[in-house]
Amino acid sequence: MKKSIFFSTLLCSSLLLSYSVGAEEFAEANATDIQMLLKAASGTNTANWATLIGETRTRVYIEYATGVHTGSFWSNQPSYTVYWIPRANLSDAQLASFQSFKDKLNPLPDGTTASAKPAQ
Repeated sequence: MKKSIFFSTLLCSSLLLSYSVGAEEFAEANATDIQMLLKAASGTNTANWATLIGETRTRVYIEYATGVHTGSFWSNQPSYTVYWIPRANLSDAQLASFQSFKDKLNPLPDGTTASAKPAQ
């Protein structure tokens, strides 16, 4: 009896903890993460998605969201992670892919894309 109460308490505690801790994260992306982010950014899977946030001289920032996480049992809110990638670890083609996926999903009001606008 005591064992079942202990394990029930342990299970409930872990479920509550996973619900409350499953919040935003900030992480450096490795090569495997970059491939996962490119796939998510392409829009082929609606359970997770990624969007280029921007870049600095040394880093590129990608927001990744997934609807499949431990907190999704209680909430329909996605879990977000912001990945940063050292610019040296991302090829020009990969960066162009992130930008094209973002432009495809977020066109400007006049129908053009941000990357097609001339610098002013």
